[in-house]
Amino acid sequence: MNPFVKTLKQLIVAYLLWAALGGLLGVLLAQLYQTDFLDTLLLNLLTGLLLGFVSASAYFVSANARITQQGFITGVFIVGGSAFFIGCVFLLLYKALDIGLVNAGLQTGSATSTPGILLPVFVVGAIVYAFSLVLYDALISARSLKGVEQREAAKELWAKHAELKALRAQINPHFLFNSLNSISALTSINAEKARAMVIELSQFYRESLLVSDLPFISIGREISICKHFIAVESIRYGDKLQLAIDCNPTALNYQIPPLCLQPLLENAIKHGISQLTNAEPINLKIDVQHNKLYLLVSNDITNKPHSGEKPEGTQTGLENLRARIALLFGEDAYCAWSKTDSKFQVELIFPLTEGQ
Repeated sequence: MNPFVKTLKQLIVAYLLWAALGGLLGVLLAQLYQTDFLDTLLLNLLTGLLLGFVSASAYFVSANARITQQGFITGVFIVGGSAFFIGCVFLLLYKALDIGLVNAGLQTGSATSTPGILLPVFVVGAIVYAFSLVLYDALISARSLKGVEQREAAKELWAKHAELKALRAQINPHFLFNSLNSISALTSINAEKARAMVIELSQFYRESLLVSDLPFISIGREISICKHFIAVESIRYGDKLQLAIDCNPTALNYQIPPLCLQPLLENAIKHGISQLTNAEPINLKIDVQHNKLYLLVSNDITNKPHSGEKPEGTQTGLENLRARIALLFGEDAYCAWSKTDSKFQVELIFPLTEGQ
């Protein structure tokens, strides 16, 4: 089947164009050779339809020969030989149809008896078929190129998906290990706190697993996950760990990639709060400005130099988050962090994405 003319609508449009081409040829021949106008018009209208039917075979010739992939001489031979053959076939069909119309009484005289009229008929048939070959070859090449581009885009999409999953999987496992150690220690000294920590930890991982394969979740849901995370950690760190959330209510239903904020809070605790005796609350500010979603996380840090090397993986979570955002949004989103003697802050900017 010809994939470029496969629906009824496409078929009707194609044959209307072929009939129009035949009618135009009939008008020109009637004027040039002084034949009966209506006879010549009818003959060429019907022949135009036949030419359309014959020219449909050009798709299969082009699909098998792939003319543009051949050498120049071979391509000219294929196009020229096919066009000459179809020109002869068209000439015979034209003659046969002319005789048939005369015998049926639909035509008063034979147009093909006019000297010289068969030459332009042959030339038009050959040229039209050659043009059909070249056109189909171009369409087939364009479709093949589009198919290659679609396959490459699909491969790139799958690669991005795989990379995003790998980046998501790099959540610091020390949080789980430390939480389990804390639960183990609490069971002998404060069973109630151990129970509370188990509940919050299970809630955190339950919600994290539910959203891990989603492309986006609402700000409200992300905040809920963060609250469970902070609840687990606050049992370990006590009153010095607090989370202050300043969220514009209009931002709650906008969407962000899941588990964007939790790594920032984990980073704030590991490299800030855990090293301080007292600290101001971790500040999480979420706002909508200039058709963008702004998120800011800031926390206290110590200005005392670490003994020895800096803690392992200090910015792994931040670099992973930046990579995720770049893969998902390109230049439409932003992730950056800055540091002073006493504060560390991370700023995220996302395009507004509404929930389904």
